[in-house]
Amino acid sequence: FGGLFIASFIFNLAMRTEHAAFNFYFPATRFWELFAGGLLALKVKNHGDVLAKIEKWGDHILPKIPLIKKVCGGDFHKFLSLTGAVLLAVAVFVSLGRKTYPGFGALVPVIGATFLIWAGANAPVNRLILSNKILVWIGLISYPLYLWHWVFLSFGRIVNGGEMPVATRFILLGLAAAFSVITYFAIEKPIRFGKKWRNIKLVLTWRSYRQPLFDVKTFGLLVVMLAVGVVGYFVAEKKELSAEKVIAGRTIDGGWSEWAREKYGLQNSWEKYGGEKRLAADSFFVDCNSEKTVALVGDSHAQQYFPAMARENRENGVNTLLFAEGGAPLMLGGEQYPPPTRGAYLSNFKMIFDFLATRQDVRKVFLSIYQTAYARQEWMPPDIFKQLLQNTVDFLTAAGKEVYVVMDNPNFDFNPVDYLSRAPAWLSFLFPARK
Repeated sequence: FGGLFIASFIFNLAMRTEHAAFNFYFPATRFWELFAGGLLALKVKNHGDVLAKIEKWGDHILPKIPLIKKVCGGDFHKFLSLTGAVLLAVAVFVSLGRKTYPGFGALVPVIGATFLIWAGANAPVNRLILSNKILVWIGLISYPLYLWHWVFLSFGRIVNGGEMPVATRFILLGLAAAFSVITYFAIEKPIRFGKKWRNIKLVLTWRSYRQPLFDVKTFGLLVVMLAVGVVGYFVAEKKELSAEKVIAGRTIDGGWSEWAREKYGLQNSWEKYGGEKRLAADSFFVDCNSEKTVALVGDSHAQQYFPAMARENRENGVNTLLFAEGGAPLMLGGEQYPPPTRGAYLSNFKMIFDFLATRQDVRKVFLSIYQTAYARQEWMPPDIFKQLLQNTVDFLTAAGKEVYVVMDNPNFDFNPVDYLSRAPAWLSFLFPARK
């Protein structure tokens, strides 16, 4: 049992940084927290003499430490009780590596809880606080409450589109508590203590030795848990609940070009039009067998306009060309001011505009760039951005192109989504839109 405790804890430490979400939800990385209480129970049942020796040693050593003697009177159980309460308070009010939890941070509440249990019913914190009837009642429904609060608060956040009002959170917690009480009396208590389940056993037979392995209710719960896990796995694999599924209607693998082809029916004929070499991260040409081509140049903002523009141009018999580099200032000279996370195609910026200038079929060029974002960056001062944009417009105009600068999306100091309510009308009192 101790070996499993150590193995689970080491597994938890190994996964805490690179796979934080997996580490948080995977049972094998959390078993050690339950094993702590299990080990204590085994020691009490089978090795009480070991604990007695530790307690005797504590009663002998603690009175020699002035501070502990002053606070606890040198009593070992009182020391465990008070120390456990302090550790739990620290776990609640102090950030203990929350981004990599459980990790080392989980040791604090686990040790605190173990100390409180070990201290026994007569220790001060246990006797004066934890024995209170209200807290005992909360303890009875604590696990159903843990399960239900997650559901209510998570879906509430989804419906609200972010943080919920404080009043809404309290109402949802109240509903979670009500469902927890129902769960305790209707499900947990009958299964755990119901008489009709008590004597039903599955028996493991090994030669002449008959040993009860587990009861039917345990087996049934394991089957249900396994079934839920299998369903969850296949849902995750198919991404049925992913953001892509909700927003785009289906998940598209293969990048932005594949998404444009699958969702909007746009075929990329860039190799036929410009050659095998891509001049930008997205070099996309929609061929309508026309002598007229409209070019759209920019970053991800150009990408968002391209499908609609390409479909409109296709209906009017006009080709559409896209050069886009997400997160980068695709302008003449923009390669001299690279963003920290981009750079693969920066050296091609001049080549892109030379290509546009020499193509006789390109009559119009639309520049769509996240202007307000670049103008606020340290690596792109506003006056530099203005000059680069002007140079780009002048260069294309001199080449005989009609140039259009697409005005940027407005930026607000608030999130407009906060002023919309995604909840059905009968829940609008819980998730009201801001005014």
